[in-house]
Amino acid sequence: MAAADPRQALADIRKQLSEERRRQEIAAREKTEKDALARREAGLFRALVGDATPVNQGDRVLRAAKPPPPVPLRRAADPAQAPRAAAAFSDGADDLLPIGEDAPFARDGVAPQTLRKLRRGDPPPQATLDLHGLNRDQARNALSGFLQDALRQGARCVRVVHGKGLSSHGQPVLKTLVRRWLTQSGQVLAYVAAAPADGGDGALLVLLQPRG
Repeated sequence: MAAADPRQALADIRKQLSEERRRQEIAAREKTEKDALARREAGLFRALVGDATPVNQGDRVLRAAKPPPPVPLRRAADPAQAPRAAAAFSDGADDLLPIGEDAPFARDGVAPQTLRKLRRGDPPPQATLDLHGLNRDQARNALSGFLQDALRQGARCVRVVHGKGLSSHGQPVLKTLVRRWLTQSGQVLAYVAAAPADGGDGALLVLLQPRG
């Protein structure tokens, strides 16, 4: 077997060393470019946030210190007040209700994260309507007038308390009707059952169309 040529072996070593130096130079250049990009992005972020102070929310949800008091709209049950509820709701809108008695409702285009925020009380309700003690027609007029007032005032979220009362057949009549009526208003974007502290499944948080 012929002996290896020392000159060829030395040439191979030099070639390997040259290739290794080239790889290291490329890696160093890529790291320098990556670090420079990170610094530029960090500088841009600081310029955008300015003097903003981060909010440490942790696992807690920020809520309004105290829910707004119920709006005394039972006057809408008075026949003299009925004409103001021009957009009367129909009772027959079962096809518009979401599946499931307590299922949330959202119109097309409302993002899932919007419903999740609404459940957490974001935005917080700006007015509350309590329908306890009203019959079907009184509650219909009261809800219609309440929504009109809320929309005129630019409210984004309201709370409707319908209670958990059952009929003689064991069905929550007003609870179902309120959901039917709300789906008929084009100004209602979504609704979800309220948190336990705000009435639970005896109340709804309703997201309204922003005033244009």
